[in-house]
Amino acid sequence: MKSKKLMLIVAAGLCGITSGVCAADGPGKAEKLAMSFCGECHGRNGDAISPQFPKLAGQRSKFLETQMKTLRDHVRSNEDAQDYMWGPAHSLDDETITAIAKYYSRQKPSPGGVVEYPALAAKGKQLYEFKPTNADVGSCADCHGQDAEGGGNEPRLAGQHRHYLVKQLNLVHASKRSVPDKMNAAVRNLSPEEIEALAEYLQSK
Repeated sequence: MKSKKLMLIVAAGLCGITSGVCAADGPGKAEKLAMSFCGECHGRNGDAISPQFPKLAGQRSKFLETQMKTLRDHVRSNEDAQDYMWGPAHSLDDETITAIAKYYSRQKPSPGGVVEYPALAAKGKQLYEFKPTNADVGSCADCHGQDAEGGGNEPRLAGQHRHYLVKQLNLVHASKRSVPDKMNAAVRNLSPEEIEALAEYLQSK
């Protein structure tokens, strides 16, 4: 916990001291910011190595813009958001956010990971593709795409870190992350095993 708090303080200090870093002047500087400062956690090209942080390569630009603004404005307020992103995001202006989002959306997503638990992944595929019988919502594929590629403000899920997906789904399940009502309805009745199954399947895409 101490290391995370220290990271937040350092990031906030960097943003406050250097307006040229966190409020980038034009797309060129924003891309440099994405590759260097943001790249420390998310990877230079958005292919984060640590499962603690989401992969951003190929992510939907509109979704990234929305998320960066909720982090900047402290709307997204779960513990990891506070510890890792409130500091770096707090000085980003709208123009810089748009440029960073476009940069990551243009990067090539990494191939999906190896399936460690085939039976679990098969269950996850079924959960992803078929409409739940216990909720008045469509299937995951209806919003996130048949290949989990995302669309519009719906995030790309394909190839995302399994650990990160499980954590975020659990936050939604516990009403600790603000998401659209249809997402709440789709997730709230999932069991822990079903969440693990979905994550196992999606990380392999």
